[in-house]
Amino acid sequence: MKRTACLASLLVLSACASMAPDDCDLQFRGQARKLVKLRAPSLAAQYQPVGTDAQPATVSSILAMGCELQPHLPEAIPENDALDVEKRVVTLQGFLMAVRFEHLAALPFQDQDFHIQLSDSSDWNASRHIIIEVPPGQPYCDARKAIWQLVKNEDPSAGRTHIFRNPPRVKVVGFLFFDGTHAQGNDCNSSGGRGISDGNHPNMVQGVWELHPVIAAR
Repeated sequence: MKRTACLASLLVLSACASMAPDDCDLQFRGQARKLVKLRAPSLAAQYQPVGTDAQPATVSSILAMGCELQPHLPEAIPENDALDVEKRVVTLQGFLMAVRFEHLAALPFQDQDFHIQLSDSSDWNASRHIIIEVPPGQPYCDARKAIWQLVKNEDPSAGRTHIFRNPPRVKVVGFLFFDGTHAQGNDCNSSGGRGISDGNHPNMVQGVWELHPVIAAR
């Protein structure tokens, strides 16, 4: 029985490994605050708008908003419901600095989101980055394909993680999300250990406020 289960798991891993990162049939594998991370795009009509298509928010303004909100959050973050302060739909413009496909086959407990970093500057070190995430699945398919196309435009053979040499400017729409799993008290500047980095690119992420899910990108 155990052997059968192991074989089934291997088949799932193999199938996922053969799917493109922007394949809309991929499934979300995460658990923490799953229902909040997978909110339906239709909720945008009910949420408080932050930024508009004509005047999008900046990365620095959303990071500042997080610092204003964080000290007033409840001690216990609800697992299945969005906080009232998370009921905001943000139109954000910035430079697409890096994308990581959080792929099941690479680490068994990764959720298959796109983990994305945006900045107000195309210079990696010039200003702090915010994390935004695009889940897998049909409701987020167009946004996911738009982001991955930008990766392929720069490197058709890009791997699981891509740091842009020439970051393109993008405009995204997503729901505000507090990633409390990584929060360190009320310190709104700590990255919580998150962030894409390598020997030439230090971790520039600030805070644990995200847009998650991202429902549109262009």
